[in-house]
This record gives sequence, structure tokens and C-alpha cells, in this order.
Amino acid sequence: MTPEYKRKIYAWRDTGKQEQLIRNLLQSQLSGVLATSLDGMPFCYLMAFLPADNLQSLFLAVSKRSAKHKQLANNPQTCFLIDNRKNILEDTSAACALNIHGRIYASRQSNLKDHFLARHPGLQSFVSDNETNIMDLQIDRYCLVSNFEDIFVVTPPV
Repeated sequence: MTPEYKRKIYAWRDTGKQEQLIRNLLQSQLSGVLATSLDGMPFCYLMAFLPADNLQSLFLAVSKRSAKHKQLANNPQTCFLIDNRKNILEDTSAACALNIHGRIYASRQSNLKDHFLARHPGLQSFVSDNETNIMDLQIDRYCLVSNFEDIFVVTPPV
């Protein structure tokens, strides 16, 4: 963690423009990258997600048979990256990236598979499988990077 990162964590009420950027990224993007680790080895997975309306959680569909499920069970501390890059030269200055830090657990909410499928109908067979859990990433903080190096760290609204 760099000193700049530690310097200031904003309360949600102080966010203004950054809050709108965070909300836009969560609503406009359908997938992101989940970071896990096992025995000191890092892993990254491209994942579909569902943001909670209150912005305190992010929901992911994970098979109980997968390596990522084992990794998350061993270490629930994780990071999820969402960005809006278009793979063009202007991305360096125009794209935003959102790091979401938190802990992830199996969700206890019963209707989440339906909500997840409403956003991701192409994942019907995977999400409907009895071996698939909807996992709840309980968000500790958002770290928004925009304009190449502007870093804004905020805790989710309460």
C-alpha cells in the first residue's frame, strides 16, 4: 500500500462526482476480474457480477467444484476490478478502474439467483446448477482510479 493510498479515505457523503463514476461503472459493466490467492500464489478470474442496490455488496456466481471456491474458502479477503476501457490509445487518460476490496462469503439471500439471471440471462445453466453458489463480496472500500493517476478511496454508504 502506497502512502498516497493510506492518506485519505473519504466518507460516502463527501464523494460527489466520484460517487456517480462508481455507480456508472457498477451499472454499465457486466463483468470484472476477481483476485484470489492460495498458498501465496495469486489468481485472477473473469467473472460476471451483480451490484447490490445499497452498494455494500457485489454478488458473484461461483461453482462449489471450482478452484476459486476453494481459494475463497481458504482466504475470503479479495479484490474485484471493474473498468471501462475500450482497448484504444485514449484509455490511458479516459478509462476508469474501480478496485473493490472486501471479504466474500456464500450469500444467505434466497432470491439472488433470479436477480443474477435477470442481469446475466446467458448464464442460465451455470447459475441454475445446484453446485453454484451466489457469493456475497461484502465491500470494505472502493478505490477509483481515473485520469491515469487520480486515486479516490471511499467506504461504501451505510
